[in-house]
Amino acid sequence: MDEVSYENRWERADFYHAMRRSYRPTIWDFRAIIGSGLVGLGLYLFIGPVFILFISVAIGVSLNLVVRLVVIPARIWKSDLDRGEIRRITFNDYGRSVVSKSKTVDTPWSIYGDTRETANYYFLDMKQRPFTTAVRKASFKTPEDEALFRVIAGRNSKARFKPNFDLDH
Repeated sequence: MDEVSYENRWERADFYHAMRRSYRPTIWDFRAIIGSGLVGLGLYLFIGPVFILFISVAIGVSLNLVVRLVVIPARIWKSDLDRGEIRRITFNDYGRSVVSKSKTVDTPWSIYGDTRETANYYFLDMKQRPFTTAVRKASFKTPEDEALFRVIAGRNSKARFKPNFDLDH
């Protein structure tokens, strides 16, 4: 079985940067917009002015962005990453294993829907949830390790990688 490991320690600023880079609209965002639109429609029907509808949608969109870009990353940071521990992350055909001094967490590929790539990160997006796991490209020790990660992720998730001749041969 193929397996690739690396060690990682997140700094707070790097983690927040990765989470901002990972954002993309999901069904959860559309549900929040529709919900705020329905609230606005209800207020419009009872109060009257049409601008109430638009204000409600604007507030809903703003609150959704704050939750997705500030609250969720802060909660993840506080609950899991703020110890500053070095973690050993391993990917294989079963999934992802994270080992640190305080705990070990095994996550199967079945909870991830998509794996996507940006210039500096890979993102493993959870199915049916607005959460993602960031994998810093610079954490891989060698290009061969990164290439093996791409093979494993491609086999076990819906991978959307940029073509890379050096890694995809």
